[in-house]
Amino acid sequence: MTGIFEDSNWVRKQVSESAKKDIIPFPDKVGQIVGMAFIVIIVAFFVKHQNDSTGFFTSEFGTGETIVFYAAALFGLLTGSAKIVVGRKNKVRPIEMVGNMLWIVASIWLLTVFPFDFNYLPDVLPEYLQPLLDWMSDDIGKILLVLGIIGGWIALFVTTMLYIFVGKKLAEQVEAPEEEAETPEEP
Repeated sequence: MTGIFEDSNWVRKQVSESAKKDIIPFPDKVGQIVGMAFIVIIVAFFVKHQNDSTGFFTSEFGTGETIVFYAAALFGLLTGSAKIVVGRKNKVRPIEMVGNMLWIVASIWLLTVFPFDFNYLPDVLPEYLQPLLDWMSDDIGKILLVLGIIGGWIALFVTTMLYIFVGKKLAEQVEAPEEEAETPEEP
């Protein structure tokens, strides 16, 4: 590793551990499927709001807001699918980085426009479940978007650093056995 992190034992340890765990095991792939199902349920919740015109989405929720809102949510399906199909974490990290950037852009856009009225958030739930979301307000919604922006930047930074440094570590591991095979053994 080179650069600012070269002397950090903690970073070296994290990179080494991430390189060892680059292959995604079957239980983690099942976890990706569960996560993808959760995304579909959340998206369906908001589609129901939109189709039923509950008032959660205000008149400011136009075409651009619809695209960034759903694209950011649904991009997780692409990331999860890639992890299942590719089976290697580091190869999927560029897709995750695009997802992080999309999440940041969507969160900033939606915070700026704020096309929501959180008073209507629980309306599509059965009456007995509505108290679970009654406490949500527009201010809390804005705080969640700000936290989404901050979390998106952190995730983008971490994912990018892991992609770079784990990629170098994995390349070193591939080169090391080749070098050993080329070195003649001493008698």
